[in-house]
Amino acid sequence: VVEYVLGLLLVAQGLQSPTPTVPALAGGVVVLNAAIVEGPLGAFRTVPRRLHRWIDVAVITALMLVAAIPALDVDNTSRLLLATVAVILGFVWWNTTFVPPAPGPRRLRRGGW
Repeated sequence: VVEYVLGLLLVAQGLQSPTPTVPALAGGVVVLNAAIVEGPLGAFRTVPRRLHRWIDVAVITALMLVAAIPALDVDNTSRLLLATVAVILGFVWWNTTFVPPAPGPRRLRRGGW
């Protein structure tokens, strides 16, 4: 959920920015990254959680690089937001276990086995 919210926040910032391309694309990448994981809120569920762990690292690194490269045409507010989103995603990444949940006990159907 956090990735969806932060990605949409970046897209919204891009829509209000004088230079909308970079924050809007970055937000789209964050939302796409959240949508492809095999998690409960994944829309496409194509990437296993263990691989998603390393894709998250690449996305966080890319956000920090985009925020730090002065040659890119990005306003200061968007740069600050990109860096802040990267830090928040890093915190969430650090506190996440990317192990799939263990299967629960099998339940008996009504009327017997």
